[in-house]
Amino acid sequence: MNWDAAGTVAEIVAAVGVIFSLLYLAKQIRGSSNTENSRAFESAINSFHQATSNLLDAGNLDIFMKGLSDYESLNDAETLQFHVLAVHFIDRFEIMLQFERLNITDKGHLTGMFGPIMQDWLSHPGFRSVWDRESPYFSINLRQWHQEFVEGKELSATGYVGEIVSETSPLAKD
Repeated sequence: MNWDAAGTVAEIVAAVGVIFSLLYLAKQIRGSSNTENSRAFESAINSFHQATSNLLDAGNLDIFMKGLSDYESLNDAETLQFHVLAVHFIDRFEIMLQFERLNITDKGHLTGMFGPIMQDWLSHPGFRSVWDRESPYFSINLRQWHQEFVEGKELSATGYVGEIVSETSPLAKD
C-alpha cells in the first residue's frame, strides 16, 4: 500500500469519525433541550398553581369573587388587589401560549388545561375591566387568543369559578 492510499483511508476514517461525533453531539443537544423544555413546562404549571394558591387566602378570595362580578363596587385597595391577582393569571397564561408557540409543549396541552379557566374568568366583568386596561401590554398572541376564544362570548353565569367556589364549597363565603 502506498502513502496516497493510506492518506485516503485516513481521511475517510476521520470523516466517519467527524460524522459520528456530530451525530453524538446532536443527540446530546436534543436531550438537553428536552430536559430544559420539561423544566420550563413544570415551571409554567407551578407558576399557574401558585397564582391559584394565592386565592386560598380568604381576603384574596373574597376580593377576587367580588371583583369578578361587581368590579365597580371595589374600593381603591380592593381594585388594586383584584387587578394584581387578575394580571398574575393573565401573565402566566400568556407564558403558556408562548410555550406552545415555541413548541416547548404540544399544541393545546397547556392552553387546553388552563384555557377554559381563562375563558371563564375573562368573561366576567372584573376580568374584562382589567383586560380592557392592560391588553395593549400583552403579546399579540394572547390578544389573538382572546379575540378567538373570549370576545363576543356571553358572560359566564357560574362557569369554572362557580364550580370551584359553590355554596357547598368550604371556600364559599359564610
